[in-house]
Amino acid sequence: METNESNKTFILEKYKEVSNNRRHYSSLRFALLPFYFAIQGWIIQAAFDKSHLPLAIYALIGILSTYVFWTIEERILEYYTHLEKVAANIEKQLEIDVKMFVTWPKSTFRSNTRWSIRTTYFVCMTFWVVTLCYSIYQLLT
Repeated sequence: METNESNKTFILEKYKEVSNNRRHYSSLRFALLPFYFAIQGWIIQAAFDKSHLPLAIYALIGILSTYVFWTIEERILEYYTHLEKVAANIEKQLEIDVKMFVTWPKSTFRSNTRWSIRTTYFVCMTFWVVTLCYSIYQLLT
């Protein structure tokens, strides 16, 4: 009986840790966005402020920074999805009546943060790729 109780306590602690990690990664996703936009704003200002560096250099910096942040976002999403699955399994093990992770509301088109953030990075990446192509065209003509 004691082993069963200690096992349940261990699983409950694991559940708390998974919930805390999920909360952490959720917060991290939205903490990174303002930082990303600040960097993009600086690059855009520097690129179109008649600086000494060619526009292509700024476009490459924009592409690289977007790639880095987009990669971080996708990795966080992988962690987040994994943690949801682990928590759902723990809820089944603990036989919890009110399941937070199993019955978590599914995203709709209007509330899908995954796709809205991906779209934001895609639009920024497209902007920088077009800017790079334009700057190369300007150099060749």
